Amino acid sequence: MFSLAAEGTILIGGHNMGASKKWRNLQADPKLAFVVDDVVSFRSWKARFVEIRGRAELLDGATARRGIQFRGDPHPPGEDLQLRGGSVSATVRLSPWA
Repeated sequence: MFSLAAEGTILIGGHNMGASKKWRNLQADPKLAFVVDDVVSFRSWKARFVEIRGRAELLDGATARRGIQFRGDPHPPGEDLQLRGGSVSATVRLSPWA
């Protein structure tokens, strides 16, 4: 899951993110590439994508939840988001390179 933040960064979260190998890798090296893809047509299988590269900032606890709001999400910013039995307790903030 991801959300665009007001300051031009991207917040990336997910179930148990703080315990993931991705999280540990970013602790060692904060360079990050993030891909967003979309299928334009299933008939002729046309897909498109954008890759965003930048520096990761690891956020945890209340800081991870502050400001995260996904389109159509009824939870106000700062409230724990429940995801398949867990909640968002860690988030990666991606600051794209110019």
